[in-house]
Amino acid sequence: MNVEKWHGAGNDFVVIDGRDLGSPPEWAVWTRAVCDRRRGIGADGVLVLERHPSLDFRMHYRNSDGGLADMCGNGGRVLASFAVARGLGRDGVVRFESAWGEHEARVVETGPGHYQVSLTLPDVPAAEDIEVDAPWGLVKALFVRAGVPHLVIDRAQTSARDLSSVDIVRWGSVLRRHAKLGAEGANVDFLDRGADGTIAIRTYERGVEGETLACGTGATATASAAVHWRWGGSPVRVRTQGGDLLTVSFEPAAGTLRQVVLEGPAMMVFETTLS
Repeated sequence: MNVEKWHGAGNDFVVIDGRDLGSPPEWAVWTRAVCDRRRGIGADGVLVLERHPSLDFRMHYRNSDGGLADMCGNGGRVLASFAVARGLGRDGVVRFESAWGEHEARVVETGPGHYQVSLTLPDVPAAEDIEVDAPWGLVKALFVRAGVPHLVIDRAQTSARDLSSVDIVRWGSVLRRHAKLGAEGANVDFLDRGADGTIAIRTYERGVEGETLACGTGATATASAAVHWRWGGSPVRVRTQGGDLLTVSFEPAAGTLRQVVLEGPAMMVFETTLS
């Protein structure tokens, strides 16, 4: 099977053109094996480009634990770049469907294998106040559904002196399964607002069960939090743990984010044949 390794702001994926797979693998088992960072290629998840009856393609996404996810923001930008590199779409624009809804992506090649991608997202409902008992005490946080659920926490509400001091694995693993989040749980985002208005983020991702270098839906949830907490309006600039900048533009409507666009880099790392 021909596969490629890509990343979107450090959020890495194994990417496959699944349009002509004669006999697709059992995806859950295959994903867990290929995402293993010691026994496989290593990745946060798997992206499969599938046929769609009217759009350019359908996005099939699985987290590294093999589970399906409705959306991955960085994954959507990566798969759009992968599609454009294969001649899909027109003038660098592709339309596709995820389990969240329909998207349009504008892909600009900035160098060999390097792309800058603007991805449209469906409306993001207004953030909801939620109070949870965290490992350091009771905390007032936000619940945001940006394709997938997110628990968003202001770092100043924690016992950490700065964002680098957040015990992301221990705190995230507890909070992502908090009873108030329901059976599916949520990604957990810790935010720190910079003096220049940029918001730094660290994310513990469910399904990966660890920290990722970037989270596109987490950046979108951050924009929702910025509106709710009156930290600023569109565009919201989000600095990822890997150091890249993601930008979220939108039209606010009573807390709901409409006409949402997630912009950031995508890069092809290598291609290989996997047996």
